Amino acid sequence: MQPVDCQLTIMGPDRRIDLTHVTNWEAPLPLTIAPSSGMFSVEEEIPSTQEFLDLINDSMNNDSNASSTVYQYVSTDRGGTDVFRFLKCKFALLKRREGRCIIVFDFDSWAKIN
Repeated sequence: MQPVDCQLTIMGPDRRIDLTHVTNWEAPLPLTIAPSSGMFSVEEEIPSTQEFLDLINDSMNNDSNASSTVYQYVSTDRGGTDVFRFLKCKFALLKRREGRCIIVFDFDSWAKIN
């Protein structure tokens, strides 16, 4: 799958975070083996990115086993939006580079929901 730009809604154990400027989303679709993993990048200076990084840090510092559900919104060349749901996502900050944060994540399953 080619990397895509998209929007994400992360439904965590205690909060919702909307990331509107996600780039280079890569996850192996269609999946033949679960669990699987992927990566994406976000602009570091956006307030929702900071909130998302706080969520990652909180779960790492608390050795939390909590996971999130992620909804991905991808604009199509037909003028519509495809929506995907990723279950039991866990995130980690891979690195910071040129004002962007590279995030890796693991998930158990996914489905196209529209």
